[in-house]
Amino acid sequence: MKNWIAVFVITITLAAFGFASVAQSASLTLGGDVRYRYEVLDPGNTSDSSQQIRGRIGADFDLDDGFSAGLRLNTGDVVLEGNDLDISVDQLYINYTLSGLSLTGGKMESPFYNAGGGELLMDEDDNPEGLAVNYTSNLGIIGINATAAHFEIDGTNDLTGAQGGVTLGIFTVGAGYYTYIYEPLKYNIAEYYAETTITFANYMIELYGDYAISEADNEGWVAGATTGLGDLTLGYKYVDVENGSVGAYTDDDFNQGDVEGYKISAGYQINKSVALNADYINANSDDTVQGNLVLSF
Repeated sequence: MKNWIAVFVITITLAAFGFASVAQSASLTLGGDVRYRYEVLDPGNTSDSSQQIRGRIGADFDLDDGFSAGLRLNTGDVVLEGNDLDISVDQLYINYTLSGLSLTGGKMESPFYNAGGGELLMDEDDNPEGLAVNYTSNLGIIGINATAAHFEIDGTNDLTGAQGGVTLGIFTVGAGYYTYIYEPLKYNIAEYYAETTITFANYMIELYGDYAISEADNEGWVAGATTGLGDLTLGYKYVDVENGSVGAYTDDDFNQGDVEGYKISAGYQINKSVALNADYINANSDDTVQGNLVLSF
C-alpha cells in the first residue's frame, strides 16, 4: 500500500511542476479527487466486502483563440489488500470552441446529454475515445443542444451517434440515434429523454426519464428522481434493460445484459471539498451497498 501512495504523491508533485512551467502561456486549472469506498456485495454476508481507494488529478489548459486541452490521470479502484498502483490516462483531449460550436478530439468525458444522471447509454465514469462536435445556443427562452460523435471502443468495435435536445423553462426533452458495431454484430438504437427540475427556497426536486429501443425492438429505460435540501441529497432510479438495447457504455452498476433493478442514493456535503455518500443497488435481485468518502480539490 505504501508503494502506490508514494507513486501517486510523486505523480501529483511532478504534474504540478510540469503544469506550472506552462502557466505563463495558458490559463491553467488544476483539480482532482480522492475517493475511499467500502463496498459489500451481499449485505447479509459482511465477509464479501472490500475497501477501495481511487485518486484522480487533472489539468485544463485554456489557450488563445478558442483552443484548450485537458489531461487527467486515474489510479482506478485499488482494492486495499497490498495491490500495486496502476496509474492510467483517464482523459487526454484537444478542444476548439467558437460561438457555441465545440470540436473535441481525444479521450474525453461523454459529450452526450445524460438526462437526470440516469446513465442509461453512458456511464459518467466512462471516457470514450474519438471525435465529438457539440453545438449549444440560447434563443430567448429556448435552449438548444446538439451533439455528434464517433468513438473507437477497441480495434474492431465502435460507436457513432447523434443527439439533440431543447430546453424550455424548467423542461428539457431530446432524442438521439446511435450505431454500435461489435463485430460481427451491429446495433442501431434510438433514444428519447425528458427531465424537469423544480426549485423553491432551498428545496429542489428533479424528475427524469430516458428510453432506448433497438431496431430489433429490444428496450431499455430508466426513470428516477433526485431531491435536495441544503447540503443533503436523496435519489432513486429504476432500471429495466433488455440485452442489445443500450450498448457497452451503460451504467456500470447495471451493465449485465438483461437487467432489472433500482438504486437508492443519499449524500451529504460536509464542506465545499468533502462529501459523504452511500448507494444501495439491487440488480437482478443481487444487492450491493457502497459507502464513499470523497475529497475534491
